[in-house]
Order: sequence, then structure tokens, then C-alpha cells
Amino acid sequence: MKSSRLFLPLAVLALAAVQTACEDDVSTIGGSISTGEVNITVDSLEYDLRAVAVDNRKFDSRSGSLLMGNINVPEYGYLDCSFVTRMLSITQFPDSMTVSTEKFNEFIERLDSCTLQLYLIRTNFIGDSLAPQQATAYKLTRQLPSNIDSEFDPTGYYDRSAPLGVKNFTVSGAGLSDDTFYGDDDFQISIPIGRQFAVDIFKKYQEDPSIFAWPQEFAKFLPGFYFTNSFGKGILANYSNLTINAYYHTKDTKPVKDDDGNNVKDEDGNVIYEPYMRSDSLILCSTAPEVLSSNNIKYIPSESLKKRIANGESILTTPGGYTSRIQFPAAKIVKDYKEKTKNLSIVSALSMTIPADTVANNYNISVAPYLLLVKTSEVDEFFAKNSLPDNKTSFYATYSSTVGGYRFTGLRDYIISLIEKDEVTEEDEDFTLVPVQITTETSSSYNSYTYVKKCTPYLGRPSMTRLDTKEATIVFTYSTQNLE
Repeated sequence: MKSSRLFLPLAVLALAAVQTACEDDVSTIGGSISTGEVNITVDSLEYDLRAVAVDNRKFDSRSGSLLMGNINVPEYGYLDCSFVTRMLSITQFPDSMTVSTEKFNEFIERLDSCTLQLYLIRTNFIGDSLAPQQATAYKLTRQLPSNIDSEFDPTGYYDRSAPLGVKNFTVSGAGLSDDTFYGDDDFQISIPIGRQFAVDIFKKYQEDPSIFAWPQEFAKFLPGFYFTNSFGKGILANYSNLTINAYYHTKDTKPVKDDDGNNVKDEDGNVIYEPYMRSDSLILCSTAPEVLSSNNIKYIPSESLKKRIANGESILTTPGGYTSRIQFPAAKIVKDYKEKTKNLSIVSALSMTIPADTVANNYNISVAPYLLLVKTSEVDEFFAKNSLPDNKTSFYATYSSTVGGYRFTGLRDYIISLIEKDEVTEEDEDFTLVPVQITTETSSSYNSYTYVKKCTPYLGRPSMTRLDTKEATIVFTYSTQNLE
């Protein structure tokens, strides 16, 4: 454990500037300062966070990222994923299809087919894009449980003997750039499920449109689907969306053309028309943030990875696998602060940097894009309540190749709350590091700013993050004034 300190004597005007920047969170400083020397102290502490690996193979796996497939990586382990999902229906079908029984029956006759469409964002997969795969879709026969997690077993929730649709495919096209496909971001996998599925949905709408108005009611009619990779190895794909599409045709007419492309006319000079069938489609329902989607994840760490962790390396894996429990030296920071500060003081900043890299592998498995630092006593509650980092007991950091790791910069309010307490407890120092996916949004006001709108366990793709928790750097900045 090493520490260094920098003391900077400043004029009173400098302290006034610090006060202005941090006027809402002053520890013991008064409202009027006119005399005395001001020092800004920067404590830089290299600290062993005493990391302990935590097996986290059971976790909240609800996500818009729909994982399917399997990979086996010597440095990482074996990962097999499938998913279950409910659907959000369209709330109103076109009147031309349902205004009368006659028109409805006529429309049903024009229904041609129905498909499940899986959408894969290009390059959003890991493994061999040429490996043959087979996706099988099952219709759920009962409601999904409310306490669903990554270890959910769909057995008993579907009829294994009655698959709704099967599709053989490769994702080779998904590895090509968007420009090849005129800017189309998605690679689509179409699974035929038969026109009768669409017929049943239309008939249900005609009987009772209210069922389609609310996701909960629609789930009673259609509990959802189970998707699994029924054949193939060596690839794991992240599907961004799923839709059910109905395809139908419309009877229409068009002018008859001659060889030169001119309209053909009859003896009276009237344009001659001929009948033709015009194809069209309609999305009946789709996955959406409003409805439940959850991944079923089976992860078996490799022997080499388990050996690394047993030897004391701090390695985080996703989806699921290992998180890391650390001890943040809050008691030492508070003790040193109280011993050194006199008269008036103000906390300016507290940050922590943890060096990180990945474990070398041939599958391009890299580090997690974000880490959540959250009090261990609040981990389960944090994700169960869809909480956001509050910079009080939970914080996040982005991986930076420039920094060579993760820098948590918003720890100031946390340490101020502990300075104001009589005693720092073990719970105050007990934190867990979890790989997460952070979704942000930027306000469109004049003074625009970016804020976090969602924080979930990282499920985008497999990752291995090796933390050098023994060389973490904590920088604590505060100012003091000795009154004359």
C-alpha cells in the first residue's frame, strides 16, 4: 500500500472558487472566510482492494438482447444460450380486414403465409459465421414465472413434440458490412410457422379486440415463445428483435403493356387492364421493452479460467459467471481526512481507477464495456428494482483504453456521507463489481446533458475482464483552511 500527498497553498480567492464549484456539499466549512492559509490536498493511494471472486451464474437475465447458440472457448469455457419471450401485439387491425364477416372471410382467403422473423444486428455475433445452425421455435403452453432468472428451465412450458417452426441457416451474411446491403442494419432469419397461426390471431381479434389492447391480456391468449439452437455448434448470436409477420395478397389491376412499354388500348381507345396479385405484409406482434424477454444461460467456466481465479486473479465474465467482491478502504480515507483537517475543510473529489485487460483468446472475447460498483448488501435489490447508479451507494465506469481500465469518478457524495457518520462499518466498505450495460440519453435542451436511463447485467456478448485490483489507485482531493 503506497500513498503520496500534494499540498498546495492558495490565496483565499482560490478557496472561494472551490466553494462556488461545490457549494451544495460542504463538510464543515463556514459561510464567510476572510483570513488564513488555504491548502488543497491530493491524497493518491495505491491500494489492494482484496478482491474475492463470486460465482454469479444465477442472475436477472431479462433483457432485450436475445442470445441463442453455443461456443466452447479454451480460455473462457462452454456457453449455451436460448431464450423465452412474450410478445406485444398491434392494438388495431385495418378496418378493411375486420369491418364485416364477409370482408373478413374474404381477407382470410387471401392470407398466404406467416413467419417468425429474427433480427440480428450485423457483426453482433461471436464464433464461426459459416457454421451450420438450426433454430427451433416453440409456442409456450403456460405463463412464464414472475421470478424468472438465467437458470430458468423451460421444460413443462412447451410441447417438445410440436415445434412451431424450424429453420436451418448460417449467419455468414451478418458478417458483411451494412454498405453491402444498402445500409440495412439487420440480418434476418425467417422461420415459417404456417398461415393457420395468422388465421387464429385474426379470428381472435374479430371475436374480442380488447385482448389486444394490453400486454397482460394478450399474454393470456399467447403466452409467448421458446427459441433454442437445436443443431449446430461454434457460434453465439445476439438477436435484437423478433416479429410475427403475416403475408397476404390483394387483387388489383394494371395496364397491359406492349413490347415498347406503352399502354395497350382497345378499338375505342380505352386502356386495357389485366388482373394481378399484389403482395403485402403486416406485423402482428413483436418483442418490446414493455414485455418480458429472458435468456436461459448455461455457462461452465474452463479449467484454465478456474485455475486463474483459484490463484487469486480477479476475472469477471459475462453473461453470468464471475463477479468480484472488493473492500473499499473507506475507513482509512475517513480516518486520515479527520486527522489532517483543521478548522475548515471541503471535500472536492474522490475517484478510483482499476487497471484492466482481457484474457488472450482466439474468439475476440474482450472486456466488458461498463462496470457497476455497488454495495454488496444492495446488489440483488439494485437489479430487481431496475435501479440506476446514484453516486451514493452505486456507481459506474466505462472501460477506457487510454486509462487502461475503469475510472470511477463520482465517489464524492459517498465519502462525505461516511465522514458525517460516527463510525465506518464493514458494510460501508463491502462492494461488488458487476459488468453491466449502460443505456444513456442526451437531453435536447439548450444546456444539453447526458444521463443514464437504464442499467442491466451485461448480456450483449461474452466478455472476460481481468482486473488488477492489487494496483487500484484512489485519489482523494480536499481543501483546508487554518484560521489565524
